[in-house]
Amino acid sequence: MYRSHSTLATFGLTGNLAVTYLGSYELVWKILSLDINTKTAIVEFKVENSSTMQSASRPPIIGYWRIWQNTIGKMINKTFETGPGSKTTQTIRWEETIKF
Repeated sequence: MYRSHSTLATFGLTGNLAVTYLGSYELVWKILSLDINTKTAIVEFKVENSSTMQSASRPPIIGYWRIWQNTIGKMINKTFETGPGSKTTQTIRWEETIKF
């Protein structure tokens, strides 16, 4: 939570801008292939996240309270239902070959 705000406050000089943009996300992985002879596995990783204007504009601490999210946050998202600032969804998928 605080890393995101410090990243924004320093215009990206600290923290990680990718993580700041993604915020919380879900990571799912699965083994695509496993080769005992070469001792390698190919693993697929997938990150999914949706971002809203409420998430992008929330103030530190109180912006994470349910009362904020269910009142002011909902009004913010309603204002940005379509067009610039509307909900966006990211899916990042990649494969890695891992030796074991």
